Amino acid sequence: MKRLIEKLKAAFCLVLISMCFIKGNIISVKGLPSVRHKIGKFDSLVKPIQKKIVQKVISDWKKAPNSYIFDPQQNSEGILVPVKKAYAMWSGGNYINGSGIPSGAITADVLWEDVHGLIKSGANYALEILGSGQDAKIKVPINKSKKGNAVVALKVNGEIYWSWHIWITDDPTNGSSYKSFDGVKRMRTDGIIEPIPNNEWKWMDRNLGAISSSITASDWNKSIGLLYQWGRKDPIPPLVTRGNDFYEVSGSIGRVRHRGAKNFTNAVSIDDLRKFVLLSNAEVTNNIRLSLKNPLSLIYINKDDNSGQAYYNNNINLPVNWFGKATGLPDNRLSELNLWSDNSLGRIDQVYNTDDSAKPYRDKSSFDPCPNAGECHPCLWQTLHLQAM
Repeated sequence: MKRLIEKLKAAFCLVLISMCFIKGNIISVKGLPSVRHKIGKFDSLVKPIQKKIVQKVISDWKKAPNSYIFDPQQNSEGILVPVKKAYAMWSGGNYINGSGIPSGAITADVLWEDVHGLIKSGANYALEILGSGQDAKIKVPINKSKKGNAVVALKVNGEIYWSWHIWITDDPTNGSSYKSFDGVKRMRTDGIIEPIPNNEWKWMDRNLGAISSSITASDWNKSIGLLYQWGRKDPIPPLVTRGNDFYEVSGSIGRVRHRGAKNFTNAVSIDDLRKFVLLSNAEVTNNIRLSLKNPLSLIYINKDDNSGQAYYNNNINLPVNWFGKATGLPDNRLSELNLWSDNSLGRIDQVYNTDDSAKPYRDKSSFDPCPNAGECHPCLWQTLHLQAM
């Protein structure tokens, strides 16, 4: 296990994600759903049916999910991923400060998959796009005999502008309903704070990206899940199983293997994909854009002389986070960027460890990596997890 943990430390800031599912809407009773995007039959590749399907209107596409669960046991043959979120984020998303997605040749493909043939893609991992512009959808046909993870990318003139995680697994929502205390609350979009009913609270039964919830079942070695740099929406595959075996991912990005692999014939190490930004250039808008266009690249901040990694206050225990600096926020308040929508808004009160000081669950972040109806569990990152910065 010690060797496995060491292999998982591909980066100091990589974390496994366990989600809590809140089935109740965090919205005004009369409002449109600003948090959830239901994947109903109109977003699935299904056999023709007679019943007419009416789509729900989403008021804020920036809140649409960055990942989708597909259960191979269902009748549909895949999913349709709406690209409207990409257009919404590049024209009005937090910290991107974009002016929209440029015109050009729009394509989609499988950037990577951790099981060969998981997605039924075309030549060079191409995927079909149905419709045009921001109303288009990416057709993702899935090999239902397999389980695993994939990331599909939307490209303009060959450059990635958004990507989505496709998680093919059995239903992961059957986890514990444990609450740390009874008074857990949520804030609706109309500002009203209310208790979360027990029947609307649930944990995932596994880490995000794991295809098994058991360490004794046949897929026990794939029960680790995926890794994330805090605040980023895209997963990083650990490329090593719980059984201490290496595996590769492959797709339009090529074949990518763990740094400890012995054979790199026709493949590259995931380290070769890393992006290094000089400290003086490390600014949140630029680095978030860099992360969106390089979903499989770990991002590091180097000293301005490029002699190595940069640190907060020259403390080797505090490497500068991947997103760098933010105008108006000193280094010790960068958690207030709140990229994963922490209940605390990234701030810590003088008294923070009592039930009464607990803050309500809030709107899901646009960068949250969790599927529909789930969100990252809150943490007081500013001080309690400062080393993760």
